[in-house]
Amino acid sequence: MVVLPLTIVFAGIVDFGNLQQERISMRTGIREASWNGGRSIYGSDGTCSITGTVADANVRKLICLAKRRAELPDTDVRIRIEIIDPVTDTNSSFGVGKAVMVCAQRKVSSLTGFYASFLNGRVEQMRLDNVIVDVSGGALPAAEGETAFPGRDWNFCDPSAAATK
Repeated sequence: MVVLPLTIVFAGIVDFGNLQQERISMRTGIREASWNGGRSIYGSDGTCSITGTVADANVRKLICLAKRRAELPDTDVRIRIEIIDPVTDTNSSFGVGKAVMVCAQRKVSSLTGFYASFLNGRVEQMRLDNVIVDVSGGALPAAEGETAFPGRDWNFCDPSAAATK
């Protein structure tokens, strides 16, 4: 009689803890990518699993940086990079005083499998931006990124929209 309630509580603690850890990891990845993008530090490695077509080499590098720093499977994360005007909350072109906004979608899943019917198939979305202070490393296009997960879009990446869902 005690085992079932304890199993439910324990599985909830494990799954919730795992979801929080993955959320922190994802936030770390997009924070670093937006910070580096704002300083035109794109790095040298643009090789990771990217869904869809990303033509700009610097965007590819920032996407791969975000995924690498998030330490989550590449296939479970989708990234989009946009240049915004942080004052007017509108899309903009690359330049000092504007901002690099990194938007991310991440597949959520149950680590224990106990809450799989509730968690699996869900997608968490987040975004973060940093002001551009250096443009010496080359420009970024106004908006480019991976294809959103099926049934999802990048509407939350609109700078005038609410940051969280």
